[in-house]
Amino acid sequence: MHHLKKNLPKKFRFLEPGWWMVHLTGLTLTGILMYLVFRNENELDL
Repeated sequence: MHHLKKNLPKKFRFLEPGWWMVHLTGLTLTGILMYLVFRNENELDL
């Protein structure tokens, strides 16, 4: 673990914001899909 931190500090610094964007985008898309499915199911029930 210590060797990785010492050898790849720049890569981790560069990937951290990218991973945050990926996670936020994934959560947003998942929330939209769940909302659309939930709304469609309610419309079908009615």
